[in-house]
Amino acid sequence: AASMDIDRNGNVVVGGVNSAAPGFSVDDDMRIVKFGISSYSYIWAKNYNGPDNARDNVHLIQLDENDNVYVSGEIDAFGSMGANINVAKFSSSGNFIWSHFITNAGGAVSAKDYFLKIDPSGNPVLVGRKIDFYNISPVNITSRIFVVKLERLTGAEIFFSYPDDLTVDNQDIDEAPVCCTIDE
Repeated sequence: AASMDIDRNGNVVVGGVNSAAPGFSVDDDMRIVKFGISSYSYIWAKNYNGPDNARDNVHLIQLDENDNVYVSGEIDAFGSMGANINVAKFSSSGNFIWSHFITNAGGAVSAKDYFLKIDPSGNPVLVGRKIDFYNISPVNITSRIFVVKLERLTGAEIFFSYPDDLTVDNQDIDEAPVCCTIDE
């Protein structure tokens, strides 16, 4: 499992990837599973297939105060050369509610999701990093932190921002930024 959270009843929700076949990742889907911790029983499991039926993987899980499940993760979509980010919401019983493809973070570049939190109003907030590659020789990499806030009922973007003071050039793009508390 790539990520997990615990609901108000002590049940565990985990996420990761459901591989189509060992060693073959083209059709992998996001996989979210809820287990009853007191009885060690399986409650529900859901696969989520991204918009292009390509490689999808859960990186982060966050539950809200009603035990709705928010997941974010890597999605290969729309013919892009790198990974993009998708946020999806499921009810506490595992029913799919909405999904939001973070278009400002991807394209012909790559993106990573680092933190997923629920703000005091119940809206999911995601912090990630957009990675741009430019100039073939020498290779230059620009990595910019972004923050996106989504509306809890519909998944619509409330805001998307690149805080100017968080732009870094030619740094290790696998290191997560230090973050994060959410205030109203």
